[in-house]
This record gives sequence, C-alpha cells and structure tokens, in this order.
Amino acid sequence: AEAIALYMRRVLEENPQQQQTCALVTLDRGLASRVADRLQAWGIYVDDSAGKPLIHTTAGGFFLSVVEVIAQNFPPALVAQLLAHPLCGGITPEDKKQWKEATRLFEVYILRGQKPVGGLQGLESKLSALQHTLQPEVYAEMTLVMDTLKQAFTPFMQKDQSVKQWLAVHQKALEILHKQSFLTADSRTYEGSAVLQTQIYALEESGLTSALSLSEYLALLNALFAQISVRQPQNEGQKLFIWGPLEARLQPVDHIIIGGVNEGVWPNPPKPDPWINREMAKNLGLPPAEVAVGLNAHDFCALAAHKKVFITRALEKDGAETVPSRYLLRLQALLSLQKGQLDTVLARGQKWLTYAQALLVHTTRTLPKAAVPNFKVPSAVLPQVWSPSALATLMACPYKLYAEKVLKLNPLPDFDETPDAATKGALIHRCFEAFYKTIQNVPGLPPAFEGPIHEGNKAEARRHLAKIAEVVFKDLSHGPSRVVWLGRFQVAVEAFINQEVKNYANNRTPWRVEATAEAVIEGVHIKARADRVDMTPEGAIVMDYKTGSAPTMADVALGKAPQLTLEAALINEGAFIGTHNGTHNAPLQNEKTVTAVEYWKVGHATEAFKCSRTIGGAKLETFTTQARVGLKALAHALKQDVPLPAQPELRPGKGHCQWCAYAGLCRKEEWFGKNTPKGDA
Repeated sequence: AEAIALYMRRVLEENPQQQQTCALVTLDRGLASRVADRLQAWGIYVDDSAGKPLIHTTAGGFFLSVVEVIAQNFPPALVAQLLAHPLCGGITPEDKKQWKEATRLFEVYILRGQKPVGGLQGLESKLSALQHTLQPEVYAEMTLVMDTLKQAFTPFMQKDQSVKQWLAVHQKALEILHKQSFLTADSRTYEGSAVLQTQIYALEESGLTSALSLSEYLALLNALFAQISVRQPQNEGQKLFIWGPLEARLQPVDHIIIGGVNEGVWPNPPKPDPWINREMAKNLGLPPAEVAVGLNAHDFCALAAHKKVFITRALEKDGAETVPSRYLLRLQALLSLQKGQLDTVLARGQKWLTYAQALLVHTTRTLPKAAVPNFKVPSAVLPQVWSPSALATLMACPYKLYAEKVLKLNPLPDFDETPDAATKGALIHRCFEAFYKTIQNVPGLPPAFEGPIHEGNKAEARRHLAKIAEVVFKDLSHGPSRVVWLGRFQVAVEAFINQEVKNYANNRTPWRVEATAEAVIEGVHIKARADRVDMTPEGAIVMDYKTGSAPTMADVALGKAPQLTLEAALINEGAFIGTHNGTHNAPLQNEKTVTAVEYWKVGHATEAFKCSRTIGGAKLETFTTQARVGLKALAHALKQDVPLPAQPELRPGKGHCQWCAYAGLCRKEEWFGKNTPKGDA
C-alpha cells in the first residue's frame, strides 16, 4: 500500500502541467482503504468508486447512534460518543461552545467511573446526588445536557411500533439533539445527508406496518445502511482514482495500477449459490460460474496491456503467506522466455519498494535517547503539608510526586470502570468506621454500636455490623463485585466481633477510629489519618486494615511504608486530640506512648480478620527514630530547590510502576532501558 501510494503521488506531482491521471484497480477493499488513507495523510484526495458505507458517514453514524444508545441502555462510552458528535448540540459557534463545555463536565462527573444502574434514570440519579457538592453553575450546565437527553429519549420508551412510528420518534430525537430540524437544507451539507434523507423517505413509504421492537428496528437500520454506499461528488479535474474492474473497462487513464494480484483476488472465486446447484443452473440455462472467472481474466489482460502499468501483490496477508495469482504466474512465464525482460520489469518495481522502505525507516527511526528527568522544583510549589502516602511516593519515585502534586495531573476514571482493590478497601474501612462512629447524612445507615463488645452482646454486635455492611455496599453499582465482596465481608464480620471480645477481655479498647491528626515533626508538617488506635494499660496500639498485602519489614525499615511509624510519631507528639463516639478524649499522657503498630488482614476464609504483622518494642523505637531522621533531612531539602528524578523499578512488573497512573508519561523504558536492574526493593 505504501509503494502504491508513493507511485500515485509521483504521478500527481511529477508533471503537473501534463495533467496525467492514475487509477488503482483492485478487488481488495482492504488494500484500497489503506492506499486512500495514506494519500489522505499527505493531503491528497482520491476518488474511490466504491464509496463509503452509509453507517460510516457523518449523518448516517449520527442517525444510528441515537438508537444504539437507548437499545444498549445508555452505556456511558456510547453516550459520550453521541454527545461529542459534530451534529449534536446545535450549529452556531455559540451553541457549539456551550454544548462542548457542558458535555465535557457531564462526561467527567457522570459518565466516567462506575456505570450507574438504571440507564437514563441512573444517570439522572447520579447527577442529583452531586447537586450539593458541585458549584451551582457547573450543576446547571450538566442539567442542560441531562434535560436534552430526557427530552430526546423519553419518547423511545414505547412498546412495539411500526417503522413509520419509530421513524417519527427517531427524527424528533435527532431534532432535539441537533437543535434544529434534522436533514434541513443547512444540515444536508454533512457527509451522507442526502442519501440518508432518501432512505428515510423510502422507509416511510415502504408500507411496512408490522410492529417492531426497538432492537428489531435497530437491526433493520443496520442491515439496510450497511448495503448502501455514499460516493462523494467527483471533483472537476480529479487525477487519482480507485476502481473495480468494471469501472476500469469504461474509463481511460494514463497510469494503471493492478493491486492485490494474488489468488483469491485475481480471479475472485465465484461464491457458491445457496439455492441453485450447478446442474439446476445448467438446466435453467444460466451461465456457469466459470464465466465470471473468464470475464475477470479478460479484465486483467486488458489492464496489463496498458502502456503504463504497475502490477503489485502482497507477500503476506493477515500474517499468512499468499499465493501469486495464476495470471501473474503466466505473465512471469511469458516474460522469462525473453532474455532479461523479467529482471528489468522486477527492477522497476523494486525501486518503489525501496522508496517505501526508506520512508518507513525515516518515519519510524530511533530518536536520540532522552535524558532521565531531574527537575529542580522550587520548594514553594511542593506540598506544604505532607501525608504518609506522599512521602512514600517521594521515596519510590520522585517523578510521580512531581506529576501528581506539582503538575497536578489527575487521571480521569475509565468508562464502565470496574471496582478495584482500592474501592473494596474504602468500603471496608467505611464499615468499620460506621460501627464505632455515627456517620450523618447516609440514608439507612445505623448509628454507632453502643458500649464495649463482650460475650453477652456479641451476637447483637455481629448483626449491627452486618446491617452496616449491607447499607455501605449497596452504593456499589457493579452487581457481581457487590455480591462477592459483601459475602466475603460477612465472614470477616464474625472474625472481627470475636477479636473485639478478646480485646475487651484483655482490657484493650478503641481510642480513635478514622481520626486525622497533624503536627510539625522535625520541621516537616505531617498530616495523617489513622484507621484505628487502641488503648491498653501499657500504651497505644496503632492499627492499619489491609485488604491486600501488608508491607514487608524491609519496606518499613527503609521508609517506603512510613504510614504507621509516622502515625506513632504523631500520637507521641499529642496530635490526636478530638472526640470518639461522642466523648472527648485527652491526648496520651507522657508515660503512655505507642507500644506497637499492627497490620490487620481483612480477607476471607482463614484470613477473614487476622493480624498479619506486629512491630513493637525496640524495633518500633528504631523505626520511629529513623523516620524522624528522614524528616529532618527532608526539611533541610525543602529549604532549597528539590531535585525530583525518576527512579527505575528494582523489581520489574512488581514495583511502584505496576499500578502507576503516570506509567505512560514517564517513558521509563526510554530512560532506563527495557530491562531495569533487578534487586531487592
């Protein structure tokens, strides 16, 4: 395709005064499409006699997408595609600008993320839930889009109707989305509009009175539009063409390119008739199938006899080796009888293959390797308040911190986003928080459980936490994840309550739950949120719920997992002052500091609720001291411009890049090579 496009471009540009013409003649539509696309990339228009299917035109695609959206119950990706269509949102620049901004907000806040349940009503419910969290002007713009969708699609909520009735509803929806009567004189300038109007009129007058469901109506449109091609009006003075053999018989050109000369294309094998076999066709006096092969051979001979002809074939197609056409083999045999003639012809063609390969090498050449970025960022633009997660990011990959906190590049959620491990963890944390703290403004959520848990009330406590879980997990729109996760958490509820009974017997009680604290430690402003802090006669124990794997001891020692050590330091600083379950609690006394930090696995089966790692005693004191040393070094670095270099993964595929949203931005393979050094992370 590249060589053919280059040859056609040469014909167009070499002798502009001679007005030479060139045509690619082929039955391979894939080849024709690739050549047309390559020429279009150079700004060269080629007249393709096959045209374009109506469903792929601007007007035809808009017409069908309206029905596809409602037939598939408003999938967010299709809705976003419809809202972004050039025929949607009006025709004036002012309308277009307003619509573009409103649909951008609608996509970000409503269409992305988890898919709402309930189709159009689900989208409206998701918008209503954001009314009090968004600025009034933002909410008003999104309401404009929602109202337009409701006006356009509500009439489709009908039972079976005739084709004429569906078309009336359909055109009314198009009129609302287009903000004027569809297929008027102004809109007929769009690609495919005239053909679409003709087809709509033909359907209206077809006399089809049978009632069709919406899915049957969509299937009818798809079947009809797929068979209809739209050809662009031929420009006067057109020089480049793509034809089939029939068109090539009737029109002369200066240069002919016979494309795809492989068996199965030249000749194109006759298709078997599902209704009439060969014997029946013979008895009926119909011509045998071989006649089509003879006509194809006649066309090839006429084209090959052209004064300036270029014959091409692909050595491979779809990864499989191809077989040369029988016509080409006979032509090669004829040329081989004349000494040197075949080599001369092949050399002429090889020249264009060499040009195409050179162009491919030029466009895909290896660029100079970029240096590893090492930005020196003014301390004023860095976070002034540091969370443990931000410090962990700084330790793992400073470049990620630069992209996230300095450039503030926040990745958009995907369409139809499936709930991930982070979503599961947030829901479980919410359940444990609601068990100990009353959360307001959540319909149906029970208040906090009153009093300690012991053998006498553990059944009641279990039912209370199970009820909280049902309310919390109800907001998860992805049904399969909700059923599986809630079922597994109900197992964890039993283990959790049993553990709380043991804690009460050992004089260990909750002191803080999902509590936030902040303080300046060694010159760095730290703000952290603890999952839970328990009080014992010896001191405090900091707990962290983990739905995944707990960090290794090495990660904690190196400061790569600093959350619990920093929370312990904040507690020792007296930062956790506030209320828990409605009662005021003073900070820890000096003689009662943090004695241990614990990672609790929340899973299923034997690990439904289990302490997976405990750090206490001298080791915790060592880790806390190391954290203070690191904070002191960070405070010193923050007083000057801070370099934030990218870091390679020490364990490729298992390190900090595995779930990084900026993996496509940092170009780590270019900076460090595809095989980054291995070692212990």
